[in-house]
Amino acid sequence: MLLLDAGNLLFKPDSMATVQERITATAIAGIYGKLPYDAVAVGPYDLPAGIDFLRETGAKGFPWLSANVVDEDGLPVFEPFRKISKNGLT
Repeated sequence: MLLLDAGNLLFKPDSMATVQERITATAIAGIYGKLPYDAVAVGPYDLPAGIDFLRETGAKGFPWLSANVVDEDGLPVFEPFRKISKNGLT
C-alpha cells in the first residue's frame, strides 16, 4: 500500500506564518514524519513560512515531493519524482 498526501497541510489559506502558525506547522510536520508516508506533495498552503522552513522538515525525513518548486538557479528544491518499491512491486 502506498501512503500519499496531496499537500496543503501546514498552513491555512491567507496565513501570515506567525510564530504560533509556525509552531503548529512544525507539530503537523512532526506527526506526519512519524507516519509511513511515501510522498507528500508541496501545496501552496505549505509555503507561507518559506522554502527554508520546508527544507528543515525535509532534512528531518519528511518526504516532500515537488516538480515545480525550484531555487534561484532553477533547480528542484525537492525530489520531482520518486520511484517506490514495495512488496516486490515497482
